[in-house]
Amino acid sequence: MARAVPYAADAAGRLADPSTVGFGPFSCLECHEPVSLRREHLRQDRVVVAHFSHKPGSTCAGESVLHLAAKMRLVDALTHRERPFVIRRVCQRFGCESTHNELWDPPAFDDAAEEVALVTYRLDVAALQGSSVVFGFEVYHRTWPSVPNHHEICDFQNAL
Repeated sequence: MARAVPYAADAAGRLADPSTVGFGPFSCLECHEPVSLRREHLRQDRVVVAHFSHKPGSTCAGESVLHLAAKMRLVDALTHRERPFVIRRVCQRFGCESTHNELWDPPAFDDAAEEVALVTYRLDVAALQGSSVVFGFEVYHRTWPSVPNHHEICDFQNAL
């Protein structure tokens, strides 16, 4: 069965969002195999959102596509100095997983890049001033509940 993926790369290697792109060719961010664009459509009275699909017989796992897409999107946002820059912060209280969005004004930097070495560690995304790292990001994926319950609501001022 063909595997659906939420993002792909266009012919120039840029991140392609299936809901906004034109025509291909497109390739998988993980395996670089060609993928087909599938427009939003109805299937058995249900809406299937726009996505890319591997060709039948592909062996791509597709598990890291969201990770790769997030890194590409973050580098693009930093490179183009998109504002406002919003960071989702997790509560600092032990055991609390509540989050809040915080506007952030990053320090000055010249460039942004993926997979940058910092001593013995490799940052997923880094902002650079010349060849020095100014700040970096570790990108990870987490599913958050759509409606928080009473255990997940937290006063962040009291938690710090």
